[in-house]
Amino acid sequence: MRAHCFAMKRFFEQYLKRVDFDISRHGQAVAEASISSSKAGFPNFEPQEQYLIELEKRIQCAAHDTRNNHLVLLEDENEILSGLLWLEFLTYPIGFDGDHKLEPWPELLGLYGAQIRNTWVSERYRGRGIASTLKRDAEAIASSQKAHFLYTRCAKSNTGIISLNRKLGYHIIDEDGDYFRMRKLLINGM
Repeated sequence: MRAHCFAMKRFFEQYLKRVDFDISRHGQAVAEASISSSKAGFPNFEPQEQYLIELEKRIQCAAHDTRNNHLVLLEDENEILSGLLWLEFLTYPIGFDGDHKLEPWPELLGLYGAQIRNTWVSERYRGRGIASTLKRDAEAIASSQKAHFLYTRCAKSNTGIISLNRKLGYHIIDEDGDYFRMRKLLINGM
């Protein structure tokens, strides 16, 4: 495992760099990555106008609400977005905010968590452990903010991300239409 981590670090240093999110520079690329991520689960997905409007609002919110949104961006040597992780912290403990109803999880009542809204890696860099590294970054960021759990939704047809999530300790908790909701606990004893 240590050799793998060292190789990943060398790969990042050699080919990719982490950059701070700048809405004017990265907004469009983040939107395109989000759409590409949706197409991974639904190949025939074509975003409608309402979807694009909502996506733009979420990206604007993420740019201005850096306390509750954390974006990890990776660029290649040509400054092209090559990897993305979008982590959104729940602003209220479970059970106290109508926007984050997670009734199937009564054991989380009163706990704080974070949602991985998006994990994306450009096709050029897939298969090199970048998504795994981004997901581990999400765990470290969430733990540093005292989150008790992470959850994510993934298309049932996106077997690659479901498999990755399982390898990283996520469990399918329930189904939501064409999606699975998956969760990973970050605290001991749960």
